[in-house]
Amino acid sequence: MENLKIKEIKPLWVTGFSDGESSFSVSISRNTLYKTGFTFIPAFSIELKDKDLDLLYKIQTFFKGVGKIHKIKSKGHVIYTVSSVNELKEVIIPHFLNYPLLTVKRISFLLFKEIVELMYNKNHLSLDGAQYIINIIVSMNRGRTKKFLENFPGVVPVILPKVNPLYINDISTDWFVGFTDAEGCFFINIRLNRKKIGYWASAGFSLVQHNRDILLFKLLKEFLGGGSIIEERNKNVVRFRAEKLAFMLEVIIPLFSKNPLQSSKVKDYLDFCSACQLIKGKLHLTEDGVIKIKNLKNNMNSRRNY
Repeated sequence: MENLKIKEIKPLWVTGFSDGESSFSVSISRNTLYKTGFTFIPAFSIELKDKDLDLLYKIQTFFKGVGKIHKIKSKGHVIYTVSSVNELKEVIIPHFLNYPLLTVKRISFLLFKEIVELMYNKNHLSLDGAQYIINIIVSMNRGRTKKFLENFPGVVPVILPKVNPLYINDISTDWFVGFTDAEGCFFINIRLNRKKIGYWASAGFSLVQHNRDILLFKLLKEFLGGGSIIEERNKNVVRFRAEKLAFMLEVIIPLFSKNPLQSSKVKDYLDFCSACQLIKGKLHLTEDGVIKIKNLKNNMNSRRNY
């Protein structure tokens, strides 16, 4: 299959990718220079493996060049961070208001937005304002940890903002491609066929998220028109998984051929496509075909050498 031409990223792609990879956070540090005793640093960030550094630069360009990109050499990661209150208010927040998040991350975004607005209006410089921001922080993400409560006794979590229910029309192709770039996985399964001579092989596609997004995943199944939903309650995980060859050939491959992935995951997609074509041609029933499929599998995902 020919290489895919990478297009410029679109607003809904950015939202879909952010639903998977971004974080909205506010850090607190003690500072005696302020009468409140605290300094607050809000941040929108995306952390990726360094193989996707170019993608982070593309995202930064989309966001009008605001923020900074740093390498985390000890982890082999790169991180894009926007922490300026003005840049958050003028660039980042308007984007997600115009192109809303679909995962439960949208609740933390709304709380984050409130904190940025409070800081923009200097409310964090008063004792009451600082305490209210701390109350919001403890309601965000995983802020209500034992350590946090020990450091900030007496906090009162705020009432979480209400969000509109999700419908299938909220899912767009651009959002889905961005979310796949963040959370998707293309894979190959191959094993001995006990009933017949040779091997059984399949190429599949999956997505994974915290199980609080199970409604979204049910809508994704409806959006794609196939696949299955697997809830692993002991791990607080929900998965979308599809492995039928016809579904790969008729739905998944055409979707990403017309709407290319932007991350390094596109290489796994291309190998996945090659495996689908080999299986379609029944070559997995031949020794040469099995070798080719195994070679593809052994060079995908975490085994790929960059």
